[in-house]
Amino acid sequence: MHLKLSSVVLLFLLTMASSGCRSRSTSSLAIEVGQPVELGAWRLIVHSVTTLTADPWRQPEQGMQFLAIELTVENTSANIRYMMPENQMLLVGPNGDRAPLDASAGVLAARQSQWMVVQGEIGPGRLLHGGVSYEVPADLSGWRWVFRPELLPTGLEGVLDLREFSPQ
Repeated sequence: MHLKLSSVVLLFLLTMASSGCRSRSTSSLAIEVGQPVELGAWRLIVHSVTTLTADPWRQPEQGMQFLAIELTVENTSANIRYMMPENQMLLVGPNGDRAPLDASAGVLAARQSQWMVVQGEIGPGRLLHGGVSYEVPADLSGWRWVFRPELLPTGLEGVLDLREFSPQ
């Protein structure tokens, strides 16, 4: 009996481990500035992509710039939803590297544009407007901003190509 139970447990664990190793297909929807897009239970509008002006206390590293993305999210579900930009709003480089949210850029966005970080609990039918800010290379070729509608990756995402926001 013990051997049979151990075999069942081992088979279950192997099945779970192998299912986690399968590649997941990702469905990407293009995000265009000013155009609403439906992603899961969210309606998202990216209003602008802006380079922030540094101040004497907050300076980007050499060859970098502060970038803010102004957006509005609407919870289109009948339930309370949660927004965590560090998991759901990713800035991804051409090699897959990620730029984390930047606190200094966030302070500049709040002071220059009155945008607070879009985060927290959002009730059914409620809107939240604000921004997310990053320190990024001056040349954004190959960079993209990715919005994931769930806290954990589900295979659905919205993608904004940042190439056009690089200096020419």
